[in-house]
Amino acid sequence: MCSRLFLPIRERTDCYTRLALCDARGPLNDLLEKLSGENGSLWLADLNQLLRQPRPTSTKPPVKLRKASGRSRAQAEESHVIDCDNLPWITSNFKRVQWSQKGKFAWDPKRAKLYLPASQETKAYKGHELKDELQNLPIMGVAVRDFLLSHPELIPEEWKDYYILFWRTVYVDLQDHLWIPSLVYYKEGWHENFKSLECDSLFSGNYRTLLYEP
Repeated sequence: MCSRLFLPIRERTDCYTRLALCDARGPLNDLLEKLSGENGSLWLADLNQLLRQPRPTSTKPPVKLRKASGRSRAQAEESHVIDCDNLPWITSNFKRVQWSQKGKFAWDPKRAKLYLPASQETKAYKGHELKDELQNLPIMGVAVRDFLLSHPELIPEEWKDYYILFWRTVYVDLQDHLWIPSLVYYKEGWHENFKSLECDSLFSGNYRTLLYEP
């Protein structure tokens, strides 16, 4: 399996560090809940198949991930306009980025919400399946994620429990694998992250999609 959870930790420029148990607590709790649920036997079969696969070597996360800037509320109020026309930030581990969200708009928190398809509450989607299901919804791109990184005081407290996905932008790495930008709360702060769409990567109920209602 080539998908992997990776988090920018301990303020290091090298993000290839071994995950501590506390880092994986959220996914582990989610897995235990599914194993003890109605479809536990199916989850166990998939888990056993996953563990028999070789350790990933080719697909790597982008280097030097960024953390929220911690601007003051006064600074944040200077500009809440999001410019989606600028080329998204890209690292050396990606060779190109695809984004379809254009234009500028002023951020209104009342129009933003986290979305979970009803079927995702009981099953984990494969990445491309979930991506196709969301295409007709008002999903957001990486410009919105980067705006929220610059204005963490605008992020609702209840969002800390989820991995927040921004499907309007897709990154392509050096092996032509696809990655969706995300936002995650970790170690008392908000960080950028990326979630792979490749190798049967699964999206369970703790992955939420940011929608921005028109």
